[in-house]
Amino acid sequence: MPRSERLNREELLERQAFQLRLIDELKVVDHPGEAIATLVRSIGQRLRAAAVSYCDVSADAGTFRVQSRWTDQLATTATDGTNELPALGQALVATLTDAQSLVVNDGASAPLVADSPALRQMLGAGALLVVPIIREARLIALVIVESAAPRQWSESDIALVEGAALRTQETVERARAELTSRENEQRYRSLFNSIDAGFCVIELRFADDGRAEDYRFVEVNDAFQDFTDIPGAAGRWMREIAPEHEQHWFDVYGRIARTGVSERFELPARQLSDRWYMVHAYRVDAPHLNRVAILFMDMTERRRTE
Repeated sequence: MPRSERLNREELLERQAFQLRLIDELKVVDHPGEAIATLVRSIGQRLRAAAVSYCDVSADAGTFRVQSRWTDQLATTATDGTNELPALGQALVATLTDAQSLVVNDGASAPLVADSPALRQMLGAGALLVVPIIREARLIALVIVESAAPRQWSESDIALVEGAALRTQETVERARAELTSRENEQRYRSLFNSIDAGFCVIELRFADDGRAEDYRFVEVNDAFQDFTDIPGAAGRWMREIAPEHEQHWFDVYGRIARTGVSERFELPARQLSDRWYMVHAYRVDAPHLNRVAILFMDMTERRRTE
C-alpha cells in the first residue's frame, strides 16, 4: 500500500474514532451549554489548538455571542457581551454565509485578515479555522479554531471540525428543545397546582358495547384530594376507589371522550362523601387516548342550603 494511501486511511480512522468518542460524550448531555463545552474541548484537545470558540450568530447576522471558549490552559463559558460581526470583515461574512469554512494558514499573509482588524488582533501571526453552521440558508453559529503559530490545516482537520460542529449542533438543538419543554412543564405544573379548584386528567375504558365502564386518573393537582377525599389517586381506577360510583359520571365522560365536545354540568357523587360537584370537562391529547380533563368545584354546601 502506498504511504500516502496508508496515511489517508489512518487519518480517516482517527477522525472516525474521534467522532465516535464525541457521540458517546454527547449521548449523556442534557443541556445545550454542556454540549457546546464538550465540542470546543474535544476539538481543542484533538487538534492541539491554542483556543476553540463556539459563537451564536444573531438572526440578522449582525452580532455574535461567544457561548463557550476553550484554551490550552482552561475551558470557560462566556454568556455576557457581544461582538459586532461586521468587524470581522465583510468578505469573511460573505464567505461564511456561503457555507464555506474559512481556512487561514498564516495570518500575516491572508488577504481576508488584512481586511479585518478584528481578525488581525485575534490571529497575530498564527492560523485560524472558522467553520460556519447553517440552518435554512441562515448562518446561526461559528466554530473558531485558533493556532498561536502559522499552521497548514489539513483536509482531515477541516473535515473533523465540520463534522463535529454539525453533530454537536444537532445535540444543542435537541437539548434546547428539551430544556424549553422542561421549563414549560415546570410552569405548567406550577399553574396546575396553584388552581384553587380540583383538577385531574382521566383516561376512559370502554366495554365491548361501547359504553364507558371505568376511568383511570392520569394526573391530579394538589387540591384534588381536598375536594374528593381520595388519597393517591394518580394511576388508580375509579371502580377500584368507589365500586358503586354512579354510572352517569362514566357516561358523560365517555361522551366527551368520544365526541370531543366539552360540557359543563352539576352531578351528585354519593360514593364520595355524598357530594355534589360543578364540573367543566373537555377532551385532551389525541382522540384515540380517550382522555378527558376535569376542572371541578365542590357545590355540596350550596346544594344543601337550597
